[in-house]
Amino acid sequence: MEYDIHHNTYMPNQNIIQRRGGSGPGVGSSALPITNQDVALQNGKNRKQNILVSPYNRTSLIRWVILIVTSMVIGQLIWKPILSLFGLTTQQAHISTSRRHQISIRQLLQFTELSYALQNSDLMALYFAASWCPMSTPVSTDLDKVFGGNNDNILTTDSSRGRKTLSIVYISSDKTLEEYNTYLDGRNWLAIPFDSPEISQLKRHFSTCAHRELKELGIDRKHEIPTLIVIDTQSQGIITTNGANDVDQLGEKALNHWIDMQKWIQETAAQTTS
Repeated sequence: MEYDIHHNTYMPNQNIIQRRGGSGPGVGSSALPITNQDVALQNGKNRKQNILVSPYNRTSLIRWVILIVTSMVIGQLIWKPILSLFGLTTQQAHISTSRRHQISIRQLLQFTELSYALQNSDLMALYFAASWCPMSTPVSTDLDKVFGGNNDNILTTDSSRGRKTLSIVYISSDKTLEEYNTYLDGRNWLAIPFDSPEISQLKRHFSTCAHRELKELGIDRKHEIPTLIVIDTQSQGIITTNGANDVDQLGEKALNHWIDMQKWIQETAAQTTS
């Protein structure tokens, strides 16, 4: 305190800074009480410091790097022993899956009506369609244009012509035998006989049919009609289920496109079996 001679009284020292709580100069009877605002401000500062220094904070880059590295290590430690338990490496597991797929595809051998096409052509195109289906008409027209007539690449019922590059096998959804015969007239397609039970069996096998056949077949349909499924007759692996679009977009080049894909499939199959 300083004595003010002008006012004849004591005045506080202006150099003294009053503080709230704590220790140090100015602390004692002159210290002001700590308020809620002071506490909130101090807690905010502490949280900010924790965010900046803690590697476990959600936004911390260090935290995510630690989590990713740990997950990779744990994954390797768990996956390899599981494969080893069954005597498999990662590559062997992939090969095993491919072989199971090939075994499933080779079930086509059960369809005796396909034997001629499988044995005498390199590629077999299964054509699911119907004469009454308006969507089938443009696809059938494209097939006639690209593969119709006396095309030397196409297998027909004349076995004397020998092995060919492609066979087109008609799998009908026609309502009557008359519709069936009329639709095949003048075309060089092979066909599953109209009254053969293998028509329904093939539709179930490939989950492909007309909408009106769903209830009778009792299947979950994957493909509507028309659908052209191209198959490699050697491995009986499916090359494409979108053959109709290939013919529409590529025309005569569609056959070369399928041949290139066939070579890739055969090379892959050879690698997985070696």
